[in-house]
Amino acid sequence: MAVYKAFILTVLLYGSETWVVYRGHVRKLEQFHIRCLRRLAHVRWQEKKSNTEVLQICNITGIKAFLITAQLRWTGHVLRMGDNRLPKAFFCSELEEGTRSRGGQRKRYKDTLKANLKRCDIAPPELEELYIVLDRSVWRSHCKTSVQQFEAGRVRTLETKREQRKTGTCLNAATSAEVLARRGSGYMHIVALTYQPEFTVIRDPSCRRLSPPPPPHITLTPPSTPANQRTFASAVCE
Repeated sequence: MAVYKAFILTVLLYGSETWVVYRGHVRKLEQFHIRCLRRLAHVRWQEKKSNTEVLQICNITGIKAFLITAQLRWTGHVLRMGDNRLPKAFFCSELEEGTRSRGGQRKRYKDTLKANLKRCDIAPPELEELYIVLDRSVWRSHCKTSVQQFEAGRVRTLETKREQRKTGTCLNAATSAEVLARRGSGYMHIVALTYQPEFTVIRDPSCRRLSPPPPPHITLTPPSTPANQRTFASAVCE
């Protein structure tokens, strides 16, 4: 594992302290990270171990924690520079002129940094006023503690979601849903189950992983199919 951290992760995350990553980028990096850990730990897919269990076996954090740690350490390094240094001038400056383009805006490094600071319970406006930034060892220790708390919360959230998927229940859900999706000249009629106060996901019996049987209070009533509407099953089978 030490060799993996020293060689693979160092090359994989080279320059990550200045990256502007989207959710898709983090997902791809996490997939590669977990795939390598499963091979190193000799964990086969037949054992049906979750990603959080693999991280605990290898005693390592997820890839998001590495990205946050690198960015926070680099931020502290830049803030400790003198005001005449070019990196700090770019870091703390803004454009005087310019207009925003139409539509969704591209993600900026500032946006990524603010999101990571909030994950670590650090207020972005108070970043320069924190005395811990001026002390390198104290700042690194604070970043390490904050990232550990973030990783622990992330793992708890993933385990909770996995447990809900296994039991087939999901809390704080709506009681019913009905969706009409336009398809060509007609409509595809999709009717969800009515559940109260929880819902059970019922998969196709031909699926390999079957959900538990639905509670007795859940009834499935086939919807009426007018001439200009089609059921979801008939639309899929075409």
